[in-house]
Amino acid sequence: MFGAHAPSLRVSGSKGMLGHAQGAAGVLELLVTLAALSAGKVPPTVRTASPRPRAPTGLVLDGAPPLHAVDHAVCTNSAFAGANAAVVVTTRPVPPRPSRERHPVHLRAWATAFSDEPLDLADLAPDLDPRGLDPMSRHLTAAAARALRAGDLAVRGAARDRTGLFVGTLRVSPESARAFRASIEERGLTRLSPTAFTRMVLNAPAGVCTRALGLRGPTTTVTIGDGSGLLSLVLAARWLSHRDDADVLLAGGVDERDADEGEGRTGAVVGALVRGECAGPPVLGFAIRGPGRAAEAAEAARVMAGVDRDEALVAKAGRRAIGGLEALVVWDRSRPLLLVESSRSASCALLLGRSPEHG
Repeated sequence: MFGAHAPSLRVSGSKGMLGHAQGAAGVLELLVTLAALSAGKVPPTVRTASPRPRAPTGLVLDGAPPLHAVDHAVCTNSAFAGANAAVVVTTRPVPPRPSRERHPVHLRAWATAFSDEPLDLADLAPDLDPRGLDPMSRHLTAAAARALRAGDLAVRGAARDRTGLFVGTLRVSPESARAFRASIEERGLTRLSPTAFTRMVLNAPAGVCTRALGLRGPTTTVTIGDGSGLLSLVLAARWLSHRDDADVLLAGGVDERDADEGEGRTGAVVGALVRGECAGPPVLGFAIRGPGRAAEAAEAARVMAGVDRDEALVAKAGRRAIGGLEALVVWDRSRPLLLVESSRSASCALLLGRSPEHG
């Protein structure tokens, strides 16, 4: 990306200072980057006395004095489960971006996968080896594959780079958490299972799903507690409506019930959102607000959609990540559907229009 300028770039890593913070690693490194820019320094890469072969030529080694101030920094993270992110920060004023016309977004199809149903992964994802996968990974992959199939959406060639996955969940897989703890007890902290360790991040099921289905577009895993799956739908709709780097985003939620949590099913609900005009209910409005402000989020979604207060059916997302998304399964599409949720972290709303066959 930097071409001939690459050898002159100063490169510094923070993991030697902070350790591996798993899901928090990226944001901690961003904080270090912001602090370095503010202080006018480039910190050394501690515990790195000499570079490895093919390392960046500008690597700031341990013991080097803090370098001169820089104006711009690129903070990158290449994470477990294939989630790669880059953030650019600058000390200089940034001109406002011109407003973009909002693209139409439609919910092309949606699908579910629950533990009391056969998953038929051999048919849905024939290249996936299901051995050793936790329930969250299996159910998310099955629901996503079914949504693609229901929407007649092929993920081949260049389409792979423009098809992504947004997932809402509450926690890592309880089954994987047990395996991780057992690995520590049996082998100790210094020799624990690397495979078990890589599953101790929220986006591990998304990584399995994207690899199995060949998805290389935008991806994120989010959690706000109850309603996390709805938030992923809202974020995916906003992404497609305002950006040009994706055509299809699979979005939804996945839950795994532990054995000691009483009745309930492990499962996933995934919708296939498509940018542009197509068959399927249109996404008319969406909103995100602070915790306890569900009514405000719902009203903002109605205003964006231009839908009267009593025109839409209202489905409040229930407990767990996929709570409320199951309303899609019983929705007859004859009236707009407003999905609403509020948790201790955020409130969100998504308003879907009636299907074209209903006018």
